[in-house]
This record gives sequence, structure tokens and C-alpha cells, in this order.
Amino acid sequence: MRISGRRTGMGAYTDVRPAKTENYELVREEHSEYHDLWEFKDQSGCRLCIRYDNFSRSGNHWDIHVSGNGVIDIIDISNSGKHRCRRVKVAMGQLREVLLEPKSDYWDICPICYGGEGHEEGNDIQK
Repeated sequence: MRISGRRTGMGAYTDVRPAKTENYELVREEHSEYHDLWEFKDQSGCRLCIRYDNFSRSGNHWDIHVSGNGVIDIIDISNSGKHRCRRVKVAMGQLREVLLEPKSDYWDICPICYGGEGHEEGNDIQK
């Protein structure tokens, strides 16, 4: 599954992370100039891999690749402040089901606008 992501410094922001409702353990983390990778494992042994590939000269835009099986949160905020956040189920790296769509009860996905706990700068996967 590929997601176009950005973090422009002017409000636009994209982040992908394992859903907080699932119990994932971080088993591998790698960082380089153009790539960031996180690999997670759940209690049943299923693996979920999230990889950010930088493709812009400014360093503000990525392709975000998700492989494996699991439930992820996609936080996607445009420059104008419109939220397209959602929780989805991924199987074999493909989108299988949208569990929570925008305007649903998903404060734990996007606490910026829904008043949830735990969203401070530096608390996201992508820094």
C-alpha cells in the first residue's frame, strides 16, 4: 500500500502509524538520509512494516509504503486544515477495509482536532 505524504512546515502533515487500539511491539527501526523504516509485530506474530521514502529536494514529501498485516492510522491534514484521517485494515500490504472514516468517532487517531491525549510534538513515528 502506497500513501503520498508531506510535512511542509506550513500546516500540511501526513503520518502513518500502527493503530493505538492494537498491541504492537517495535522490532526494528532504521533511519537514513532518504529512508525511514519501522517494523512492528503484534501478539500473534503478524508483522507490519512502515517505510518512508523521501522523493523531494526539499525533504518535505514522501512515499509511505505499508507492507504486512495489521491496522494502521493515517493522519492526513492539508495546508487549509482539512483532515482526511482514517483507520484502515491492511492485509498483505493491501488496503482491505476502512474501519473509521473522517467525521466518525476517531479522537484517538487524530487528537489534534478531537481532543485526545498523547499528541505532543515528537510523539509521532515520523519526526
